[in-house]
Amino acid sequence: DNNYRKAPFYDHFKDDIHAILESKQVFLLDLNWEIFVFISNTFRWNPQWSYSLVYEKTEEIVNSKIIQYPQLFEDKQGFIPNLSILDLMLCVGPQVKYLI
Repeated sequence: DNNYRKAPFYDHFKDDIHAILESKQVFLLDLNWEIFVFISNTFRWNPQWSYSLVYEKTEEIVNSKIIQYPQLFEDKQGFIPNLSILDLMLCVGPQVKYLI
């Protein structure tokens, strides 16, 4: 929380993010699911989410393009790819839906 207080869109998302983190989910899977739903609803994405309780290893590797965006400490550490969707949301805000 302290690291992102100066992020441009911190105030825009902080209440929703705090509500999710304070929901005291028992299982990590449930917390992750709540985060997926929040992200999907926030950016009006309509993915076909599903999950399984059985782990199935696949050899499929997804090629993804790294998108650079302004990060809070970029001037000191340079751009750090693949931090998290929350980093992207707090730094870019509603424009995320146009980047991904």
